[in-house]
Amino acid sequence: MTHRPTVRPGELGLRGAFFFLTMGRDPAFGTGRERYNKSAQSTTMTDVVIVLSTVPDEESGERLARALVDERLAACVNLHGPMVSVYRWKGKVEREAERQLVIKTTRDRVPALEARLKALHSYETPEFVVVSVEGGSQAYLDWVGERQ
Repeated sequence: MTHRPTVRPGELGLRGAFFFLTMGRDPAFGTGRERYNKSAQSTTMTDVVIVLSTVPDEESGERLARALVDERLAACVNLHGPMVSVYRWKGKVEREAERQLVIKTTRDRVPALEARLKALHSYETPEFVVVSVEGGSQAYLDWVGERQ
């Protein structure tokens, strides 16, 4: 275990704070940036994407998730626990309980996924946000691609 000295607020200054935060770190483990760069060396921008959407409740979320996976539009769908959404809709600020869907799929499936999600969804304008996946575990990325 590395001993870190006791420091009082305001004693360090910027250079001292940097030294204090980095001294004694395990070089084999590296910083967060170094760990990411090492894992990213074997991956590049991928065809895998994450699609975010919301649903009003667990039942509709599970129904939607099952349909997307059964129809091979998604490899996996995570249904997160209850949350509160605050948003402006038709000129009024609304507050509703919702659940977040995190949908893993490939870029080529996005148009079909969007059409199907809109057809099955109870909202007039469902959230549909596509996030590119820059890298990750190659085994997992391959698995997502094979599920289609």
